[in-house]
Amino acid sequence: MFDRLNAERTGIDFTREWKPPAKWAAEISGSFTGGGVCLGDFDRDGKTDLFLSRMTDGGRLYRNLGDFKFEDVTEEMGVASPGLWGAGCTWADVDGDGWLDLYLCAFDGSNRLFINQAGKGFKDKAYDQGLAFKGASVMMAFSDYDRDGDLDGYLLTNRIPPGEELKDVRFRLVKGPDGEPVILPEEMQQYAGLIKSPSGYKQIASGQFDRLYRNDGGKFVEVGKEAGVRESEYGLSATWWDYDADGWPDLYVANDFYGADHLYRNKGDGTFEDVAPRALPHTPWFSMGSDVADINNDGLFDYMASDMAGSDHYKEKMSMGNMTGKESDSWFLNWPIPAQYMRNAVYLNTGTGRFNEIAFQTGLAATDWTWAIKFGDLDCDGREDVFISTGMSRDWFNSDLRNQEEALILSKGSAAGRAFWNDKKPLALKNWAFRNEGGLKFSDVGREWGLDVKAVSYGAALGDLDGDGDLDLVVNNFGGAPGVYRNGQEKGERLTLDLRGAGRNSSALGAVVRVEISSEPSVLMRSVTASRGFMSSNDTLLHFGLGEAKKANRVIIDWPDGGRQILKNMTAGRRYVIEQPRDLPPRKKKEAKTLFTESRMLSRVRPSEDIFNDFSRQPLLPSMHSQMGPGIAVGDINGDGREDLYVSHPAGQEGKLYEKTDGSGRSTFSDLEIQVLAVDAASEDMAPLFFDADNDGDLDLFVVSGGVEGDPGQGVYRDRLYLNSGQGEFQK
Repeated sequence: MFDRLNAERTGIDFTREWKPPAKWAAEISGSFTGGGVCLGDFDRDGKTDLFLSRMTDGGRLYRNLGDFKFEDVTEEMGVASPGLWGAGCTWADVDGDGWLDLYLCAFDGSNRLFINQAGKGFKDKAYDQGLAFKGASVMMAFSDYDRDGDLDGYLLTNRIPPGEELKDVRFRLVKGPDGEPVILPEEMQQYAGLIKSPSGYKQIASGQFDRLYRNDGGKFVEVGKEAGVRESEYGLSATWWDYDADGWPDLYVANDFYGADHLYRNKGDGTFEDVAPRALPHTPWFSMGSDVADINNDGLFDYMASDMAGSDHYKEKMSMGNMTGKESDSWFLNWPIPAQYMRNAVYLNTGTGRFNEIAFQTGLAATDWTWAIKFGDLDCDGREDVFISTGMSRDWFNSDLRNQEEALILSKGSAAGRAFWNDKKPLALKNWAFRNEGGLKFSDVGREWGLDVKAVSYGAALGDLDGDGDLDLVVNNFGGAPGVYRNGQEKGERLTLDLRGAGRNSSALGAVVRVEISSEPSVLMRSVTASRGFMSSNDTLLHFGLGEAKKANRVIIDWPDGGRQILKNMTAGRRYVIEQPRDLPPRKKKEAKTLFTESRMLSRVRPSEDIFNDFSRQPLLPSMHSQMGPGIAVGDINGDGREDLYVSHPAGQEGKLYEKTDGSGRSTFSDLEIQVLAVDAASEDMAPLFFDADNDGDLDLFVVSGGVEGDPGQGVYRDRLYLNSGQGEFQK
């Protein structure tokens, strides 16, 4: 379905070689070996243009001439940046004049903001507008988060290794109610951080502080700390999306290594709340690229964040890391909230503020060393498929090479460190393409679609480069030419929407569009989001595959300022330019009617888990088994017509029976003292069950024992049966 076009065919004579400055030659081995791709029509001629970033000169700009032919206009348009280590890039109309500007992130250099001079060239205005940050910038994600009509920006950063060892850095407890420790002096917090471990607080390497820039009339002001989004971690992707459908852009930040992922809910008052601990069951450990899409066509946006789990048994074992010994990271699996696991995460939006994590169910859990996640309807059937780029500059997580890698890190650019790099080959892996089959199932079609190219691939972007209504693909590869793929799909109707926002947000970033058609799937959702994936940004044109439908029955547009517009009977096979009307009425938010209301009847029931490191005993466990939570059995144990409860407890605590009682016009539960349960407190209760084991007309209690804390063969693993006397008293 996809044809890879070479430089002779396209004119894209771009290569990205590893030629870092000498001081970084042995230090940088991870994300900054990558480069980005950004697509957008900078000259407003109706054709999508291309920018590719790299470390030697910032990157190259290519004008689309049509028919997949491009010309290099980097110097002509004034975006050449000799010596700049280019990283993430994005097109956005930063100054609100209707022309796309280019923001280019840099490593160990000042970021660039190239302001479009009405298609005649660009001028760097980063310093003038307050966006010339110098550091380890990965990506700028623009959005009108405060809904004042202009674009704000979240600058995602990573880490610049310090010029000296951190062994002399110290921290102390801050005097205050929380007693949280901090690194002092403060300027060292961009190099060293703290994380809680079984032995106390552990000092770890940290990244720079991310920046949230508020646009105050064309001048950007950094407000991250007061807005509640100031973190110093190893950021690799950041995506704006309205996960709770309240009309305010929220933000997911994916962080590598120990750093937690964050889901920042926009409170609508200029501040954010990190809801990840209660909204996400777990996150990736080494979070990398990420993207948003409605993968099951239910009208709710879902999310995928990537990691590096091996796609087969051999790769999984060779990359899982050290799980034993003094330097093991196994302790870390007990501590983060939410937990972090080394595999991709696919978050299914339930519409309740919480997500189900379904990566294994979808078949997307393990895709090797993953960078870009790119959702898009590649076959025009109405369901969003996904492209995944993979590979690495070297096989740094190879278990057999881990000790050598540590030697490289300690070498600080020594001859031994350079030799290690030179002796190893890049870790070239196949890229992936998964077709969305519906029903939350994805099938691997990389070979069938011509996208399973083996390379070291980083940033990627989707857009319609030839104007035929389907999505083409560009991938930025390490050590070679980019992958430029023409989508030759001929089946499936398609619809393209070009939204033009009123005011200074001319690309309508943050708009949400719902398309309703007669065939299945009948609901198609898209959001206008530029920065997504890894270091890259898509064209902001919205592409809808309609399958066999000849038209869109209804198109519902929720504009960034809260106004709603409804269009009907839009014919397939066309590209529509839709300008935002002035003074649209705000959309009416329907209050969801719930089937249940919260009750305080069980407020006294508080089972707690003991801390136990499963991996110290069984290093190859896929996940922890000692903290699976309490089991519950429900039944009328005393014949009073009211259902009572048994709640299981972990090893070292006895299970509890709770009798339901009525009083003062309301029901509650009271503890029952059952001595025989206290005798078995050493057992780890798992699944309890009430049933009439002896056929005497009352409910007896059967409790299954489990856990991993006892030694093999111990009596604590024996299941138990408690017979009911008929009065709510039990004997074993």
